[in-house]
Amino acid sequence: MSIVVDHATRRRAILEVALRLFAESGYSSVTYQHIADRCGIARTGIYRYFRTKREIFDAAIRQETDLLLVELTLVSGEEDRPAAQRLEAILLRVVESMFRLRGVLTVILEYLLRQKQDGDDISRKVRRHTVGMRLLLRQLVREGVHRGEFAPCRPGDAADMLFALLEAMVLEVTVSNMIDLHEMERIVAMATRRLQA
Repeated sequence: MSIVVDHATRRRAILEVALRLFAESGYSSVTYQHIADRCGIARTGIYRYFRTKREIFDAAIRQETDLLLVELTLVSGEEDRPAAQRLEAILLRVVESMFRLRGVLTVILEYLLRQKQDGDDISRKVRRHTVGMRLLLRQLVREGVHRGEFAPCRPGDAADMLFALLEAMVLEVTVSNMIDLHEMERIVAMATRRLQA
């Protein structure tokens, strides 16, 4: 009797395990063999899904950001709630994710800085992983302005401001540890209120 393997499920499982391993040990310390050992499969089994450690890391980050974006899109689609409430709920979920994934964010920062030092153009990579979030923020601000919930403004500019706030918070979470979750929640609520008409 042959064993049937669900390749999509196995691929997702490899990425989840690898992401936890990267968060624990850092990008440079993790090897292909470490990932295979932690997954309980042979290295050659992982090669079936991923050619390089970098490909695993990029795919693991993409999987995590895609899952978060699906969750945020569901919140965004709750059209019976005011746009301001949905925007704040989305920002709060992102902030909560930052604290939950603090180790991962630190590894991402380390990884991006190393790539930049190697001469890679990291701006495209960052944009690719954040474009969905930027569009979601812009859409909600546009809707809030249209409904009269937010003061008249250019939705793209307001969304960029909110995204910049999130980027600053990522830096706080990964580098300084001088701000806590409740402080960030307070700042998000204040930023959302400032947009309101």
